[in-house]
Amino acid sequence: MSRHDLQPFDPTYDIVVGWDPPMHTFFAQVLDTKADEAHANYEVLWIGTSHGEVLDPAAVIAAVRPFATIPDDLCRTLQVDRMTQA
Repeated sequence: MSRHDLQPFDPTYDIVVGWDPPMHTFFAQVLDTKADEAHANYEVLWIGTSHGEVLDPAAVIAAVRPFATIPDDLCRTLQVDRMTQA
């Protein structure tokens, strides 16, 4: 599994994207660390939770773009993650 932490615009958010080989999907999470983990607002965004849900790295990048600075090479990095992690 790959996991890349992104620089959030709001420092109270934790933002991560990556590739999950067993689930065969890219994923993205935006978590609000101000909220309690059991609170409904803790998970601001979470995609890539079901098998084969997100097969295009651009989709997870688009999902987190409103929340984080996106490195120029992130799409390529995620593609390499998928190719090298079976």
